[in-house]
Amino acid sequence: MQVLPTGLLVNICQIILKLFGVDVPYLAYNFKVLLKDFFSKLIIILAILGILDWVYNWWDVERRIKLTRHELKEELKQTEGDPWVKARIRQKQREIARRRMLAEVPKADVVITNPTHYAVALKYELGKMVSPQVIAKGKNFLAQKIREIAEMHKVPIYHDPPLAQLLYEKVEVGEFIPEELYQAVAKVLAYVYMLKKKMGKIKEPIFKENM
Repeated sequence: MQVLPTGLLVNICQIILKLFGVDVPYLAYNFKVLLKDFFSKLIIILAILGILDWVYNWWDVERRIKLTRHELKEELKQTEGDPWVKARIRQKQREIARRRMLAEVPKADVVITNPTHYAVALKYELGKMVSPQVIAKGKNFLAQKIREIAEMHKVPIYHDPPLAQLLYEKVEVGEFIPEELYQAVAKVLAYVYMLKKKMGKIKEPIFKENM
């Protein structure tokens, strides 16, 4: 079977289309326009689908992360206890420690105050302590409680703002004052010694700064 040349087939098709009143150049132009419009819309649709897919994936990842965090918190609750319960326990422990500390204030030899912001209670027993010991200290509301207890039990209160703040910041409850504060504290205890001597309540010599 003999095959017609390609050019001849194209010419025959053009003649047939013209017989039916079809404008070949116009048809070719419109086809290009339609094809271009089709691909433009296709690109826009694919871009929108891509954005929607990214948003969905982001939402899904965030949801999984939240679930993982929740599961982790639940696991910690089971293995280490409820954080709220632990916080309550710590709060109770602080309250107990605070009450014990305030119970020591009547045993103090002197309370050094700011006078409103800080209060530090000192105790010194010659022959038993290497230096005065901080048995209670507080700031603001707690300082006020220490002063009230001291006044109630007639513990001498000595106003020395710099020393009170220094003792509060440098020495913890139960610790003995450091050597660099011996001189300042010795002056306070000397005042207390003289005060107690006048009242006939002195029982032992005053702390010496050169000990």
